[in-house]
Amino acid sequence: MLGFEVQILDDYGRKPGLGTTGSLYRLVAPRKNMSRPAGQWNEYEIYCNGPRIRVKLNGELIIDVNADQVENLRLRSRYGYIGLQKHTRSVAFRNIRIKELPTPPPENWQYLFNARNTRGWKVVNGGRWRVSVGVLRALGGAARAGNPAQACCWLRTDRKYRDFVLELEYRLSRGSETGILLRVPQEDGNPAESGYELLLRDDAGSKPSSRTSGAITGLAVPKVNPTRPAGQWNFVRITATGPRIRVQINDVDVVDITDARSSQGYIGLKNCSPGKEVQFRNIRLKEL
Repeated sequence: MLGFEVQILDDYGRKPGLGTTGSLYRLVAPRKNMSRPAGQWNEYEIYCNGPRIRVKLNGELIIDVNADQVENLRLRSRYGYIGLQKHTRSVAFRNIRIKELPTPPPENWQYLFNARNTRGWKVVNGGRWRVSVGVLRALGGAARAGNPAQACCWLRTDRKYRDFVLELEYRLSRGSETGILLRVPQEDGNPAESGYELLLRDDAGSKPSSRTSGAITGLAVPKVNPTRPAGQWNFVRITATGPRIRVQINDVDVVDITDARSSQGYIGLKNCSPGKEVQFRNIRLKEL
C-alpha cells in the first residue's frame, strides 16, 4: 500500500473515526464528520504539499497533519496517481480539478531525488537505473562490475557532503541486497573501503552480524536488525557529524560509531543484485 485514501461513506451523523468519511483510511481520523445525507452533493478539497496533508469537507477543515509525524503515514508515497474508488451501488463525481504546487523541502532539507529522473546523480560502473511513479529502481546490478578492484555498480550524488542527516526509504525484492554509501572520496576503487557502506539485505529477523542489515561494512555490527521483509518499505536515517556516524532503521538505533577514515565525500546507492530489483524513494538530506 503506497499511497493513502480519503474515505467516502454514507455515514451522515456518525461519530468520526479511522474509517469514517473524511478519514485518511486507517491512519488519521477527521476532527468532525461533515458529510451530508445520501443524495446530496459533498465538496472535498485535498491539499498535499511535501509531508503536509490538509482535507476540507464542505468548507470545514477536518484534517491537518504532517506526515513526518505520523508513524504509519510517514512511509507512504508522496508522488503517484490520483484515483476514485467504487465499492458498492452508485457513486457520482463531478467538477474534478487539480492545481499542481511547487514542492519545497522541509526547512533546511533538500531532496536529492526529484521523483522524476536521476538528475543530480551519476552512474558508476554501469548497472541500470529507472524512475517509475516516484520510485528510483536499481535493476540488473553486478557484484563486481567485472573488476575485482572495484565494488558493484552504484549511483552517486553530483557533489560531496561532509556533515549531514540523510533520510530515505528503500524496498528490497526477495533475495536482494544493496548499500547506502557515505562520504566516498572518489569514484575509483571500492567505495565501501574508501568511504562507508551501510549494508541492507533481505534478512528480516536474522541475528545481527557483520553481514546483516545495519552493519557498517568492515567497521560495525548492528545492535539489532529491525528491517522488514522483502516487499515492504523500510525507513533509514543516517546522521554524520565529524567522525561520528549514527544509523536508525525504522526508528530503531542500530549503529553509533566513531571513525576518521573519511570526513567528506559522495553519497551513493548500490546496485549489486543481478536479476533482482531494489527501490528507493523520498531521499532527502539536511546539511549540518
